[in-house]
Amino acid sequence: MSILGETTGFWLQTGAFFVSAIGAIYVIYANGRQARVRATIDLVLHQKQDHELTDARAIVIGLHRNGEKNLSRYLADVTQPEYKAIQTTLNNYEFIASGIRETAFDEEIYKRMRYSILIKDWNALHSFIIEIRTQLNIKSLYQEFEWLACKWLKTPLKNDNKD
Repeated sequence: MSILGETTGFWLQTGAFFVSAIGAIYVIYANGRQARVRATIDLVLHQKQDHELTDARAIVIGLHRNGEKNLSRYLADVTQPEYKAIQTTLNNYEFIASGIRETAFDEEIYKRMRYSILIKDWNALHSFIIEIRTQLNIKSLYQEFEWLACKWLKTPLKNDNKD
């Protein structure tokens, strides 16, 4: 018996090859997703153990708690610990946002874990970013962090509570 001029065996072999190819694509996709999830979790764990980052975050959090609205005043003296803490925090967010944008990290998981902190920091640091861009005349400084914060502000984290 022949179908379209080919034997049944040919079509069975072609079908098996096609199904195998689809399966391989799925496995590659699933492994990539799993690797992104693992990388994101490792990142968050590392952030909690990085003493330089946790110290910097403590300073930035202290500035939040003291009600400071415009952190750009710390641009006047780059030797201040507050300036260094702000830069460390911003560099960390820029790295994370770049990783999310390039799909090295899983955005959904990171958003669920760090949404409130990132948005609070964005609101506090936005004026600092605008001012440092102006002073250095580099419009792209911290653009990845800005991209992520603005994206998340447009689509806030949903409340899971059904109450």
